[in-house]
Amino acid sequence: MAGPSCILAIPLLAAVVFASIPKEPVNPCATVHCKVGTVCKVNCARAPCSGIPRCVPTNKPGSCPVPKPGQIGVCIALCTNDADCDGDQKCCGGCPRECTPPAPPIDKPGTCPPIATPYGYRQGYCKQQHQCNKDFDCGGKFKCCGSCPRRCVSPFLYYTRG
Repeated sequence: MAGPSCILAIPLLAAVVFASIPKEPVNPCATVHCKVGTVCKVNCARAPCSGIPRCVPTNKPGSCPVPKPGQIGVCIALCTNDADCDGDQKCCGGCPRECTPPAPPIDKPGTCPPIATPYGYRQGYCKQQHQCNKDFDCGGKFKCCGSCPRRCVSPFLYYTRG
């Protein structure tokens, strides 16, 4: 009687082993078509992985900071383009090539509108506290303008002579 029970156990064991073999992982980007200049990425840098595909630019706005002189070592490429980097970080450097925050631009576009200087102001001395020192201290499209105090204002985007 031991014969028939052994024969039934073999197909059952084969079914259990077959069911536990992992299938080929599904690529969430396989059906996503991104426009030129972007690639499909799934952000799994932080746990848990969302698995949601997104089209991200291969060249994000901004420029890479000036490399520090004298960096010598093993050359490792931690990224190939900006799409490999989280958030607004850019893929910069030659050796090593890694994700870094972009260098801030020099100035925002536009020109400062005329702002009245307070009575009694002396060059280089302001009794009032400055709201900003440079354009990127201001949010959005605002520029850092004026002299006493320096403050964030909406710029003139186009200057035309009348």
